[in-house]
Amino acid sequence: MISIRDLKREGNKKLMKEFIAAQEAVTRGDLAGSARHLERAVAIDPGYVPAYVNLGARYLQLRLPNRARGVLLRAIELDPSVPTAYTNLAVADMHMGDPEGAAAAVAAALKVAPGDPIATRLLRATTRAERAGAGPTAR
Repeated sequence: MISIRDLKREGNKKLMKEFIAAQEAVTRGDLAGSARHLERAVAIDPGYVPAYVNLGARYLQLRLPNRARGVLLRAIELDPSVPTAYTNLAVADMHMGDPEGAAAAVAAALKVAPGDPIATRLLRATTRAERAGAGPTAR
């Protein structure tokens, strides 16, 4: 993953500006504004994985699991070693009523980061949902 320090070193000022603005918008509680900044960041650098992962999280917070799923899959395509992309994908799948997909995403997260606490917690949730035969939207 690339940090903000790496962005400064790389000299991509437009990308850095959007990424930082997205984080600042979250601290103000402006989730939609944060998503817009992250969408711009992705447009500036379509290979910047942290923007995709953060955008996926923002879409989940905005209750847009279909959109979240798309950007998270792109993040995984770009860098399959980021466990947060998988755990957020699992949450999107659960919200879309796909416990099997969520379980697969959790398994992938645990393969990349064995013992990841979020993935471990999600593993229990997806196992329960699979047994029940429904995700959170099917209640």
